[in-house]
Amino acid sequence: MNIGFFTDSYFPGIDGVTYTISAWRDRLRDRGHDVYVVYPESSHDPDENELPVPSLPNPLYKQYRVPIYRRISTLPDFDVVHCHGPAATGLMGRRYANRRGVKSVYTHHTPVEDYFVQGLKSETLARAAGRLYVAYENRLLRSFDCVTASTDRIRRDVTPRTLPVGIEMDTFRPTDPLFESDDPVIGYSGRMTRKKHVDEILRLAERRPDLRFELVGEGPVRDSLDRAAPDNVRLRDFLPREDLPAFYAALDVFV
Repeated sequence: MNIGFFTDSYFPGIDGVTYTISAWRDRLRDRGHDVYVVYPESSHDPDENELPVPSLPNPLYKQYRVPIYRRISTLPDFDVVHCHGPAATGLMGRRYANRRGVKSVYTHHTPVEDYFVQGLKSETLARAAGRLYVAYENRLLRSFDCVTASTDRIRRDVTPRTLPVGIEMDTFRPTDPLFESDDPVIGYSGRMTRKKHVDEILRLAERRPDLRFELVGEGPVRDSLDRAAPDNVRLRDFLPREDLPAFYAALDVFV
């Protein structure tokens, strides 16, 4: 089959959606399918199956770009459209499926409403915007032939098919540790945002000076975590994906 992935999250941006799309694309190709990725144009150098949409910088979130427009007639003939988000590129995929009369799949990756407080800086405004957003996404999800999610508890008015993200076993294999430690090591790797509650790890570190804590990542709360970190916490910069197995191998507990 020819499968079209439509996403607003893609390389060079680094997040769970980007790597999930990459992993699923590889696995589908292994099964003999042709997979194309439609995404907002960026500094990423596309291969022949990656189809950029002209885009502009996003003033609210520099990791993501705002796609402008690409004519559907310039896209290949897809047998299935798979949308990975409710923003402009995902809506392009839904429009493609409607116009061409092909099957449409939507994967619910992220409860976007949980992140509104970061941009709006107000719990009240974030809750109001969240209610509007959930109503919008509920309506959007009901327009697809199939909705998938990694769990069946997605706080939406649909019953998704459970589709676990999976682990890339070719990458994440036993290896030598990135560092050695005489003390037990607690580790975290990921985006440093309010929603991730990384500050809870710092509170644990204050209570357990006998443990060593290693935190890897970047994000809007990184500076505040740096300032609040006790002596037994080390914050490391973003690690390339190929270095993560060695980081995990050095941990006793991953949070």
